[in-house]
Amino acid sequence: MTITLRQESQTGATTSGSTLTFQQLDNNFIDLLTNKIQAIQVDADSTNASVGLAQGTGVLEIKGGTNITTAIAADSAGTATLTITGTTFLADIVSDTSPQLGGNLDTNGQQIVTTSAGNLKLYPDGAGVVEIGGGGGSNDGTIQLNCSANSHGIKLASPPHSAGQSYTLTFPSTSPNANDFISTDGSGNLSFVKLSAGTGISITNPDSGGDFVITNTQSAGISDVVSDTSPQLGGNLDVQTNSIVSTSNRDIQFSPNGTGQTKATRLQYDEDIHNIGTTSGTKTPDINDGNVQKITLDGNLTLNEFASATAGQSLTLIITQDGSGNRTLSSTMKFAGGVKTLSTGASKVDIMTVFYDGSNYWASLSTDFS
Repeated sequence: MTITLRQESQTGATTSGSTLTFQQLDNNFIDLLTNKIQAIQVDADSTNASVGLAQGTGVLEIKGGTNITTAIAADSAGTATLTITGTTFLADIVSDTSPQLGGNLDTNGQQIVTTSAGNLKLYPDGAGVVEIGGGGGSNDGTIQLNCSANSHGIKLASPPHSAGQSYTLTFPSTSPNANDFISTDGSGNLSFVKLSAGTGISITNPDSGGDFVITNTQSAGISDVVSDTSPQLGGNLDVQTNSIVSTSNRDIQFSPNGTGQTKATRLQYDEDIHNIGTTSGTKTPDINDGNVQKITLDGNLTLNEFASATAGQSLTLIITQDGSGNRTLSSTMKFAGGVKTLSTGASKVDIMTVFYDGSNYWASLSTDFS
């Protein structure tokens, strides 16, 4: 069905050139109602709808949401004005006295600033902390402190992820004094400390370059060797006319490392003689008492081993019969020539030498010294 015009021409219509019949007039209105009124499509962010369909009652409604109302007013010229009014929604963030983020806040290249020299305050709740996150990869959490012109600054950075570190540094509870250092107790508690000078040492507080100067006031070297807890010789030790001695009956020990050996040239030494005393029975001499020992027998002697024996130990034992004599020796040690018979006369003296190789005791007995 098309529109029929009386005398005008128009694309999509026909011209009769004469008066229109009632049927032609009716058909024109029917065509307008059914075909020529176009719907309006209204698009939203996620959906769309068509309003004003032919012969329909389509209406475009603009309704308010929570705390929002809408109103439309038309004047005599046919101009309509839409007014949207909010009852409690915010015109700006400052109107919200307890704002909460619904998602991550992207500063978008902007800054969070204050005015009137106000502080920028971050107050976590309870045991919460102000956390500076890392950026992923090798970008560790970092705080940058700029100069007043914001043209350069210093950074405080977290250890890398590979270090696996989580610790707390607690600042000192007292204020610092001039030239103090910060020290930790090993548990993260920091304190201010000073450099203290020991015997023969003087410390000068920072010079113009900010350096401490530590000076040895002794004429040469350290004040005493005992101050060095791990001394090492840088050259040969010349005792001159002095001796290496000990006090309080302490031993002088030479302990080579690993397979190292103690070597001496032109060695001269005086051996102490440990007195086991006048006794008898089973004895186990302790080489820690000395390599030369003596015993006076008031009964028979059994000697099979050393106390706490170590391979390489040796012993010289001076054996003296008491005034009665006739004391005998019993032993499982291996004797030179198989001879292990003591002199039996009263007050007779024999000397027995023993070497232990870790498995066997090798002994030799010299008798009847007179």
